[in-house]
Amino acid sequence: MARVLTIKRGDTQTWELTVKENGSAVDISGVSTANLYMRKHGATTNKIDGKATTVVDDGTMGLRGRINYLPIAADVDEPGSFDAYFLVTWPGGTEARFPSDTSHVRAIVVTENLET
Repeated sequence: MARVLTIKRGDTQTWELTVKENGSAVDISGVSTANLYMRKHGATTNKIDGKATTVVDDGTMGLRGRINYLPIAADVDEPGSFDAYFLVTWPGGTEARFPSDTSHVRAIVVTENLET
């Protein structure tokens, strides 16, 4: 089942996320890059198209798989449900997408705020 991150429209605080495969955090401490892709349900273009994240994973169990993403206003300017995954690249160019099983893609829900 997908993990869900729920935020309010317009919120640009850092997203603290964990790269997982089959429910377990993935050791990404040595990666070159970890990029985020996010697309609204039913859309044909990405809302976030390969933007860089900050890898926090330092090789310890406590931070295994951890990344941070700082959204800009355009990333969270419309309410809706979005699917997301990470494209991770290791030194030497080997790439992997997490999660690889599409039934476990991270869901991001942007809800309307109550201010007018």
